[in-house]
This record gives sequence, structure tokens and C-alpha cells, in this order.
Amino acid sequence: MNTIESTELESLKSLNVKVKTLKEDIADIEVSLSRLKTRKQSALFEVEVAAEELNKFQSELFEKYGDVTIDLSTGEIKDGKH
Repeated sequence: MNTIESTELESLKSLNVKVKTLKEDIADIEVSLSRLKTRKQSALFEVEVAAEELNKFQSELFEKYGDVTIDLSTGEIKDGKH
């Protein structure tokens, strides 16, 4: 029975393990990408909801205080021209 040299067999085994490991890495990356895509879609939706809430609240403040600027640190109201 013919066999390949032991160094060739070790190289063959090593390369097979390397290819298998890299394929598993790719699979893990794809799963992570899918999860990130789902999180991104959720975050984009939440941004839209928050932006709508912000616009609505800003409209309420506009109706109450007029065209002013509000300092977000202190709540101080300044004339809208500033």
C-alpha cells in the first residue's frame, strides 16, 4: 500500500483544519452581521419614533413660548433671534 510522506500528511491535515476553522469564522461573522443588522433596524425605528416625539414636543413649546431658543443646560429661554 502506498502512502504519502509524513510531512505531506501533516501539511494536508494542517491545511484542512485551517480551511475548516476559517469557514467556521465566516459563519460566526455572518451570524454577528445578521444580529447587527437587526439591531440597526430596531435603532433606526426608535430614532424615527423619538424624532416624532421631539418634533411634537417642540411644537408644544413653540405654542406655549413662541419662537424662542431654550438653553438645554439651564432651561433658560432666550429671544428667538439669538
